[in-house]
Amino acid sequence: MTAESPGAARADLFGQRLLAAAHQRLTASDLGEAERLTRAALDLPGAAGTIRARLLNLLGGIQRVHGDHAASLSSFDAAIAADENLADAHANRAAALIALGRSAEAPASLDRALALDPSHQQALNTAGVLLAAANRLEAAVDCYRRAIDAGASDVDTLCNLGNALGRLDRLEEAEAAFLAAQARDPAQPRPFAGLGKVAMDGGRLEQADEDYRAVLDRVPNDADAHMSRGFIALLRGDLAAGWAGYEWRWRLRDGPTPPPEPRWRGEALAGRTLLLQAEQGFGDTLQCVRYAKQAARQGARVIVRCQRPLVRLLETAPGVDVVVAMEDSLPRFDFAAAMLDLPGLFGTTLETVPADIPYLTPPSPVSQLDAALGDDPRPKVGLVWAGNPRHRNDRRRSLPEDAVTELIEDAAVRFFSLQKPAASTPDGMTDLAPILDDFADTAAAIARFDLVVSVDTSVAHLAGALGKPVWVLLPFAPDWRWMVGRTDSPWYPTMRLFRQEGRGDWPGVIARVRKALSDFRP
Repeated sequence: MTAESPGAARADLFGQRLLAAAHQRLTASDLGEAERLTRAALDLPGAAGTIRARLLNLLGGIQRVHGDHAASLSSFDAAIAADENLADAHANRAAALIALGRSAEAPASLDRALALDPSHQQALNTAGVLLAAANRLEAAVDCYRRAIDAGASDVDTLCNLGNALGRLDRLEEAEAAFLAAQARDPAQPRPFAGLGKVAMDGGRLEQADEDYRAVLDRVPNDADAHMSRGFIALLRGDLAAGWAGYEWRWRLRDGPTPPPEPRWRGEALAGRTLLLQAEQGFGDTLQCVRYAKQAARQGARVIVRCQRPLVRLLETAPGVDVVVAMEDSLPRFDFAAAMLDLPGLFGTTLETVPADIPYLTPPSPVSQLDAALGDDPRPKVGLVWAGNPRHRNDRRRSLPEDAVTELIEDAAVRFFSLQKPAASTPDGMTDLAPILDDFADTAAAIARFDLVVSVDTSVAHLAGALGKPVWVLLPFAPDWRWMVGRTDSPWYPTMRLFRQEGRGDWPGVIARVRKALSDFRP
């Protein structure tokens, strides 16, 4: 065994001291001095092996705080090259990849970090983040709890746990996690935001509003908190305050794409061309295209830019002159507005919701529809029991399989599935999905029904816009547009709302819908 030279030993000791000093400056948020000390240590003759890897790992952390994720990734790669057994560097490399939008590459680094240290807190937390993003919530909770069992008590890990538990509707456990994070650092806004979400999901709107105000006390321009308070106002029916809060979505870090400039902010429209642009889901577009008529009344030529499956149908909307798909070339216009900004721009209140229905019309029949509908004399009912499985709230808003079975069992009506994309259709129901290519086709089918029954999806909006009787099955914590404490909707006069009376109470909803169906007469 070759003895280490005294010079190398001194360099290593000096490097360790500089590393410790750099860590102290980083902890004190003195990034400039921390980086200077780190680079000085890296320049020492003989700075190699584990000490060099730790220095490069620290440099990558400093660069990450600066927001230079590409440079931080290079530093973490260099740290691993210097010592491939440094678990911290592998965990940090995964975080850098995620920050660079390369999440698919991160699991390999996390696996390596956890192979080296199965209780590595950061690696477990980051793995939980990736699992939660993939809707693997139970696995995410397991990772967060393993990190906490290993000693993690930081706000981020506790809040990540709370968020995953909340999405699983385990609200009491979620609240406990957020309260632990709040106790850890009462100055941090994130625990209050989590508590606000838990309160909203539990139907405690006053408490939720108080929690979001606490966020704003700490970060006055927090867009999420302003928008959440807007949702609370909309749920309460205070539309003016709600629209103002909802405007904050444009400041969200991962918010929707805004419409092109120049934006319409209420200027005179006579002789002007107004572009109305879809921004989020199909249902939002179907709900808000009604405002084209009001713009046309002010003298505007109205162009609607929307998702392609809506194009044929929206050409029938009053006030609409031209409809183009989102991926088509942008036509000339004078002003542009996002669809979901229109209620606020037109000053909509509960008393002034433009609810002249129908405002959409099926443009053409579906050739195979007659054969599919048949000549059964029972009332014809279209059914949608599930939304987009990738939607963050789908676990709450979609019916479980046993509820669907109970709903259609021995019914005095004939059910037709409008489920798109096509799903496994329960026995006793006719699946129309294969003959419905777009929303115009779905509208043609709905026009032939006596009733539509749907969870909170775009089909509920479509049936309402067509003036068809529609029953909407809502979770305990509904979307803002359905408000609270109502069985009707000011947006759609032919709509009836069936709400859960407690979290997860689909059996109660199904029982009431079955009773209503037994009394239903077209």
